[in-house]
Amino acid sequence: MNPVQTIRLGVIADTHGLFDPAIARHFHGVDHIIHVGDIGNRSVIEQLQTIAPVTAVSGNVDGYEESGFPVEAVITLNGFRIEIRHIVFEAGKLTKEGRAFLDRTQPDICIFGHTHQPKNEWLGDTLLFNPRRSPGYSRTS
Repeated sequence: MNPVQTIRLGVIADTHGLFDPAIARHFHGVDHIIHVGDIGNRSVIEQLQTIAPVTAVSGNVDGYEESGFPVEAVITLNGFRIEIRHIVFEAGKLTKEGRAFLDRTQPDICIFGHTHQPKNEWLGDTLLFNPRRSPGYSRTS
């Protein structure tokens, strides 16, 4: 039997082009970073890549496919299938497209952004996680 390896995962969403210095401090020592869209500027990903490998998806602010980042991504860590998509919830409710995405992919974990509201709850066998908005982001920036 193989022992489970501990992996430190950094999750961020909705940076909107801002790389706050607090990000580097909070993500110091992580093994992998997931950016869940609304990147805002490719330089944010470049700065994250100096910390750890990054998996990123685009969001509505990024123009989706126009950004060069996929709309959805999947990674497997420690045997858990993690699906990543920017919009799954909107206005506090699971969207029709979000439900179809979850039904189609059936992930162990779904990480998403967009709402700027934290979420860490189960929907059936799937853990739904939203890290909320990025450190340093405000509606005025």
